[in-house]
Amino acid sequence: MTMRTHRTVAALTFCSSLLIAGVASAQPAGAQPTEASRASDAERLFREGRSAMEAGDLARACPKFAESERLDPAPGTLLSLADCEERARSFVKAREHYLLAASGFPKKDPRRAFATGRAQTLEKRIAHVTLRLAPDAPAEASVRLGDSVVPRSDVGTSTAIDPGEVQVKVNAPGRKENAFTVTFAEGETKDVACELGVPEALAAGEPSAPSGPRSDSGSAVSSDPRRTVSFVLLGVGAASLIVGGVSGVLAATKASTVNEHCDASSACDQEGVDAATSGRFLAPLSTVTLIAGAVLAGVGAYFYFASAQGKKAPPTALLQALQLRGSF
Repeated sequence: MTMRTHRTVAALTFCSSLLIAGVASAQPAGAQPTEASRASDAERLFREGRSAMEAGDLARACPKFAESERLDPAPGTLLSLADCEERARSFVKAREHYLLAASGFPKKDPRRAFATGRAQTLEKRIAHVTLRLAPDAPAEASVRLGDSVVPRSDVGTSTAIDPGEVQVKVNAPGRKENAFTVTFAEGETKDVACELGVPEALAAGEPSAPSGPRSDSGSAVSSDPRRTVSFVLLGVGAASLIVGGVSGVLAATKASTVNEHCDASSACDQEGVDAATSGRFLAPLSTVTLIAGAVLAGVGAYFYFASAQGKKAPPTALLQALQLRGSF
């Protein structure tokens, strides 16, 4: 091997050593800026969150604290996040974060006692709900409380919830979704029955059992127009009977007056003539109104009982009523 070859090999060996040493020393230096960058971003987000909370913009402040905690976890950040969530009335999350923050402070740190005290105070303000499905509900039935699906294992057990309005949605195969809103006061506990929605076939418009008030037999109270007609006929019939009765009494009175003021040859004084004239009108009026009242009342009663029992009234009854009315 020549002297030139020895120099070439030595030079290559030296360069390789320098490259390896450079790579080795560059790895820690590359990791340092990343950690510093995360800490810097976390500090910036924390300060932005404090500024937003001081301005009353809780919707912007709470996510800032949460992201700062994710980048660089610290109990002080958790304490600010819990404070923000408490002001936003997210009591369940705030209590959880107060407890986490307390566990991160030393035992003698006053912030630990403060965080624990806030968590205990919020425990009294948090509402609780127990969602209950019917025992015969299918296994595939699901309940959603707000934005979260409640595991079937948690149905029937108490769940912590923020006070205020919350929407409950109940779903099951072949059933329409049943959605409703429940309102909770601070510290309130409620049992909520989660009924399944109506079958999809019925929701699509197929005949279904009426949901209105029920009679003793279990069927819905009928809106049969015959019931209305029966009331009208009974009212008119009763009025006719009253008119007929009064007319009959007046006719009898007039007849008595005629007997007193007319002789056997039908010669009457003026009072007798007037009584005879009135009697000729009142007597047939009494007869007609009494008969008409009795018929109308009878037809009305028939329609009433027919509608109550779900029977079809024969057309002849209505025709007879119309014929009687046309004969007045």
